[in-house]
Order: sequence, then C-alpha cells, then structure tokens
Amino acid sequence: MTAIASLILYARLLALDPREAVTLAARLERVDEATLMHLCVIESGGCRRVGIHARARPNVARRPGLGAWVKAMRAGIVRPSEECPHHQQSDDPERWGVRGPFGLVAAYHLHRLAPCAAPEALDVPLLAAVVAARHVQQLRRMVPADRVADAWRLGVGRVRRGA
Repeated sequence: MTAIASLILYARLLALDPREAVTLAARLERVDEATLMHLCVIESGGCRRVGIHARARPNVARRPGLGAWVKAMRAGIVRPSEECPHHQQSDDPERWGVRGPFGLVAAYHLHRLAPCAAPEALDVPLLAAVVAARHVQQLRRMVPADRVADAWRLGVGRVRRGA
C-alpha cells in the first residue's frame, strides 16, 4: 500500500501545473515566489508548459543547443561519458538549448538538478522550477534583489555595468 501511495504522490508532483510548481519550488528552495512566478510568466508566455523553445522569436537572442552543449562540455558542466549517458550529443542538438517553462538553457542549468540528468527533465514544471529557484539563489548573491529578473534576462555582467 505504501508503494502505491508513493507512486501516486510521485505522479502528482510530476503532473503539477507550472504555477503550482512555482509555489512548491519557492517554498522548498526558500526563494521569493513572486520573483519565480514573474520569470515563469515572462519565459513561457504566461507560465505554461513548454518543451523546446521555438526559434519563432527573432527579437530574443537564443543560443543554439549544439553551441551551448559544446561550451558547457568544455566547462565541465555537461559530462558525456558512460556514467552520464544522457549527456551524449544526439541527432537533436536543440535538446540542449532553451526549454521548459523558465526558458533555461539545458546545457548551462541542468547541473543544478542532478549531475547526469537528461535535458528533457527541464520540461517537467516542478523540476524546472527547482532549477530556476536555485539559479535565482545564485543571482541573489551577485546582484541586488530588485535586479534578479534583469540579470536572468540580460546577464549578470550587463546588470552590474548598469544596463
């Protein structure tokens, strides 16, 4: 009976709506829920489920998945090996690009979830919200609280330089 209850809880957590995931992740990771919700709304057009982000937004700079994967591999964030089979480059390099309700570049942010997680994990709202919350925590150490959303979108360097 306990195993069934655990499976039901697990399924429920994986099926959370992105807004519910924001609320739970904010509490679990102790970050400001409003900031996390704002980022979700901006990145997914209303805090909704999204897989790989389309290139249909020409005014938004997006790093292609292959470029991100190569850069992350050189930095040691992505570790293609027998221990991390999900980190091998595949026929679909875009899987390492921008994805999920928070618009996270999988190659750069996946390590905040687990060392060898698959990029598709960021399509699960709760997992993406936890990764986003952990990124917000890091940004909070680098920029003032009122500039976290700007640092998310523009980069820490630009915010520090006064952009």
